Parts: sequence; structure tokens; C-alpha cells
Amino acid sequence: MGAVAYMAIPFAVEVRCLLDFVFNKTALDVFQFWQHFTYHLELYCAKMGNYWYTVKILGSKTEVLDKVLFGVSFMIIYLGLLISPIFFFSDYGGFITTNPVKEAEFRISFVLQ
Repeated sequence: MGAVAYMAIPFAVEVRCLLDFVFNKTALDVFQFWQHFTYHLELYCAKMGNYWYTVKILGSKTEVLDKVLFGVSFMIIYLGLLISPIFFFSDYGGFITTNPVKEAEFRISFVLQ
């Protein structure tokens, strides 16, 4: 959480990276150093974010509550996001009346002078 909050501060990461580049001996140019710094920060966030996966005993079963909470609820959310626009913009939803546009025309012309 601390690293994510640090990354959210405007220009804090950039200033830190530039200061590290200026005061450290390195064979990298500034763009390579920036990539290296970004990779290091992302790997640190991934390491800290996956801490609870390392605590879990390898091969232990997932609890039924986790499966219901995450699996079923995410499936309902995904299906809702997939089906709701179809339902909302169809005639069966009752949200939108029929389209009053009966005819449309589109013209394009080029004038050379």
C-alpha cells in the first residue's frame, strides 16, 4: 500500500528516479535507468501484493466461501456487464422508446480550386 501511495504522488517517482540517476554511478542512459527503476518498482509491488499467496500452504484446497464470494459474484458481475447493455438498448427493456428516425442521408463532396 505504501508503494502504491508513493506512486500516486505526482512527480515523486520521476524526481526520485532522476536524483538516483544523477547521484549514482551507472553505465545506463537516463531512459534505460528509468526502465530499470520502473521494473524494480513494479516487481516490488507485485511481491508485496502476492504476500498472502506465499503464506498459503501449497496444495491446500480453496475454501467454499472463497469460491462462492469471488467466483460466483464475479461471474454475475461479468454477465451483468455483458448482458445489461443488450437489455438496456433493446425494445424489451422499456428504457428507450423506439427510434423516431425514419430516414437519414449523408453527402460528402470535394472542391478543388
